Amino acid sequence: MLFLASCVAEGTDYSALPFVRIDRTTPEVTSVDVPPILLTVDTYPSEKSEDLVKSEHPPAERGELAPSREDARDYYVRFPWPFGLWQRRGSHKVWSLTAFLLGNNGAPGPVGRSLDSDPEVSKNPFPTFANDPEPGGVNSTPFVFWNHEIDHSDHPGRGDERDRDQDIHLWPFFVYGEGDRPEHDYFALAPFGGTSRSLLGKEQITWFGFPYPIYAKVKDRSYDSHHVLFPFINWVDGPRNSGFRVLPFYGHYERTGLKGNKIYERNFVLWPFLTWSTTGMNEEAPTDTFFLFPFYGHIRGPRLGQRTFLWPFFRYTVFLDGLGRENWELRAPFPFFQVASGPDGRYKFDLWPLFGIKERPGYTRHFFLWPIWRYENLRSQRSGPIVGDLASRARTERTFTGTWLMPFFWRTHVSDGQGREEHKWRAWPFMHYRSYKDGSLDVGGLSPWWFDDDGWSRTLGRFFTLYRYQRGRDGSSEHDALLGLLSVRSRPAVEGRAEYERASFLFGAVQFRTLGEEKGLRLLWLLPELTWGGAQ
Repeated sequence: MLFLASCVAEGTDYSALPFVRIDRTTPEVTSVDVPPILLTVDTYPSEKSEDLVKSEHPPAERGELAPSREDARDYYVRFPWPFGLWQRRGSHKVWSLTAFLLGNNGAPGPVGRSLDSDPEVSKNPFPTFANDPEPGGVNSTPFVFWNHEIDHSDHPGRGDERDRDQDIHLWPFFVYGEGDRPEHDYFALAPFGGTSRSLLGKEQITWFGFPYPIYAKVKDRSYDSHHVLFPFINWVDGPRNSGFRVLPFYGHYERTGLKGNKIYERNFVLWPFLTWSTTGMNEEAPTDTFFLFPFYGHIRGPRLGQRTFLWPFFRYTVFLDGLGRENWELRAPFPFFQVASGPDGRYKFDLWPLFGIKERPGYTRHFFLWPIWRYENLRSQRSGPIVGDLASRARTERTFTGTWLMPFFWRTHVSDGQGREEHKWRAWPFMHYRSYKDGSLDVGGLSPWWFDDDGWSRTLGRFFTLYRYQRGRDGSSEHDALLGLLSVRSRPAVEGRAEYERASFLFGAVQFRTLGEEKGLRLLWLLPELTWGGAQ
């Protein structure tokens, strides 16, 4: 494969489908696809960056290139797609075999590495190879193997002091970390025990014993949590946290403020049958919660009142919005009948699964014979850049509209309020259409694969599509027909490459291309390319 890549001239590409495809039409970037073994390789100029791994897609796919450095190149390898990933960006190296929670804007890593409210981190706990990430939650779970290495001193502003950090996990059997700082060192081996860091969203976990574990100590920010025969016996201690539990018999936890006043108190007896708690005790009016599972429960607070009978079937809720106006919702029984009302046109009436209507400021949802037909419209405002003074900051409205007639048709439209739009629709399995905010376009005929994924498109997608047309943001275009039997490609001139056009027949057995004034002809894949014209 490396030999073939070296034989492909700069600014050209090469197809020997279904075995290999090599693309060097983007200056300084080489992309290689080997469909039979589900392998994709991208190399591009290395960079130093304050970010670690910005995306699970290489820069060529994201529409960006790293600042060039003469001394190194970065690599992005997926093998076998979508389970394996090896990536090097400067001093940052990642190698994993995983299929879980690969959000489009997060590198795979130990579960809990990205426990936050970042809107570009996936929270879906199931394999997702194509969907856009959802708000909040964990980043990824390396279910098989994970090796991560970085030198933090490679980041701007860190000076020349070496700060190497490496993590190796064979989840869930062992975790290991070591580096130039004491906090980087840890080791744990199941079922015997050890210490792990930055795992499951916790600062540090120390545990030992069989069965798994007999004892564990968890450092979680401002307090320590101790477990014996997890999850049955637990107690916590810290400057402002205290409490214990003996499942399922009794539990009590509380937290105090800096002045010693209580913030919350939580209790249970014969969990989960009887639980009660009080939160916001440091506020003017606290919130009380009581639940006798599954018969009765209530929440009484300054902004929320709720009663539940025979959970989860019957519930009545009253809450105040930001302006202090009352809203109410009734489900009786859930999910078959739900009705709600409030100011500003807030309304909900669901007779599931026959039909449903939901309206609130900035949001509309309808369904009929769920999940066959569904419609959603979401509108949100976002402050734009400051021009002149703060008062001149404009607010733009972002919108999302989706229509689904499953399983045959679905359509989504996104506008960022600045004139950029993204429009996708699919008439499954006959056709898909995708236009992106950067002006690129993707149209395919006979498109049986139901999701959008770059890895699938590069490895196997072309063999399942009778015809596909792609237009790049730079004005380039590509036509593929008859499962890749015929292919025509055109790319305008850019810095470092003249205008390029290529026609491929019989899966690349015959290829004719032009690169500026130079012309080339390749027959039977491995024979040397014949070239003529061009600069003399």
